[in-house]
Amino acid sequence: MSFDVVLKSILSAAFLASVIRVATPLLLPAIGGLISGAAGVINVALEGMMLTSAFVGVVVSAYTQNAWLGCLAGVAATIVLAIVLAYFHLNLKADIILAGLALNILASGGTIFLLYILTHDKGNSSKLASLALPRVTIPLLDSIPFLGPVLSGHNILTYVAFLLAFLTWVFLYKTSRPPLLPSGLRISPGNDGRAQQPPTEPAWHKEPRPEQSPHRESSARFGEEWPETQAGSTMNR
Repeated sequence: MSFDVVLKSILSAAFLASVIRVATPLLLPAIGGLISGAAGVINVALEGMMLTSAFVGVVVSAYTQNAWLGCLAGVAATIVLAIVLAYFHLNLKADIILAGLALNILASGGTIFLLYILTHDKGNSSKLASLALPRVTIPLLDSIPFLGPVLSGHNILTYVAFLLAFLTWVFLYKTSRPPLLPSGLRISPGNDGRAQQPPTEPAWHKEPRPEQSPHRESSARFGEEWPETQAGSTMNR
C-alpha cells in the first residue's frame, strides 16, 4: 500500500468522522476526571465507571426497548460507583488509589460475568437487542461537501460531549470559584490549570515557630529532652 493511499484514507471524511465518534466515550470521563482532579480528588476508577455504565445502559435498553432509559440507567450506575468510592475513602479511610483500582477490577470482572449469564458470551453483547440514541443531522452543515459528513450525522451524545467540554472550560476558568470546588480553590490559567491552595494551609504545612528549636522538637518525639547545658557546651567547643 502506497503512502498516498494511506494519506488519502487518513484525511478522508469518513476517517475524521470516525475519530470524532470514537473520541466521544473518552471525552466524557476525561471531563469528569478534570473536574475531580481540579478539586484535589484523584479518581482512577473512571475505567470501571465506563464499563459499568456501558453494560447497564445496554441491558436496560434491551429489556425496556427505550434508549433514553438505558442512558439514564448508565448514568445512575456511574453515580452509584462514585458514591461507593467516596464511602470507602471518606468513611472507611481507604486509600483512594487502591479503592479506585478495586472498583476497576470489580467492574471488569463483574460485567463479563453478568454478560455471560445473560448472553452466554463473554465479549459480545450483540445478542441483546439494545437500542441506540438518535443521530442529529444539522441542516445547513449537512449540505457542505466535506464538512457535512465529518461534523453532521453523529450521535446526540457526541454533540453533548463537545458542548460539555466548552461548558467545563467556562466553569473552571471563567468563574471566580466554581461552586463544586472546595472553599478557597480556584482555577487560574497562570497556575498551569491547577487549583490554587486555600489561604489557610493545614497544620502540617506550617513552618515551625521561631522560638521552637528543631533539636528540641526532634528529641521530644522520642520522649527525650534536649539539655540546654549540653547544647551550650557543644556550641562552646
